[in-house]
Amino acid sequence: MKLGKIVMIAGAMILATSAAQAERDWSWNWNDRFAYSTEGEKYRSQEFTIDLFGSYRRGSSNVGDFFDEPEGGVWGGGVGLNYFFTRMVGIGTDVSMHADGRQFIDNTSASLILRFPIGASAVAPYVFAGGGRNFDPSDEWEAHAGAGIEFRLNPHTGLFADGRYIWPDGSGDMSIIRTGLRFAF
Repeated sequence: MKLGKIVMIAGAMILATSAAQAERDWSWNWNDRFAYSTEGEKYRSQEFTIDLFGSYRRGSSNVGDFFDEPEGGVWGGGVGLNYFFTRMVGIGTDVSMHADGRQFIDNTSASLILRFPIGASAVAPYVFAGGGRNFDPSDEWEAHAGAGIEFRLNPHTGLFADGRYIWPDGSGDMSIIRTGLRFAF
């Protein structure tokens, strides 16, 4: 239990340090943030990103039953922070909240991310794996793995969608689908 807390604190410190280093590249011209551009390198090394996302979570007994009925899920959202050491390798952390009326924060997690930008295009598939802490529906540690795809409108703004499968310590498995905006600095 103490080891898990130490890992989460270390991850937060690495992301905070990375964010401070990335501050020199921050550009807040909102007119350029949402304009499509074919100019410039879309995915950079030493890149800090902030994710804002909506999500859908439900229990799963295997990866293939996410869309099966009759089990229902809950809608939610969250925020994430990522730092890419190279164009392809990064770390990330995120916090999810779901509208199930229990805990405000349902999950916090940290991941190793491998992304694969396709040439000079705006598309980059990615995979990730890591662990974290579930607070709802039960209080326990978890491991997860997932995959997604990102499309960059310009070097600073992207749209993403991903899915992850979660293996909690004691309760049943879960799946989460997320989609949102990614702001790069």
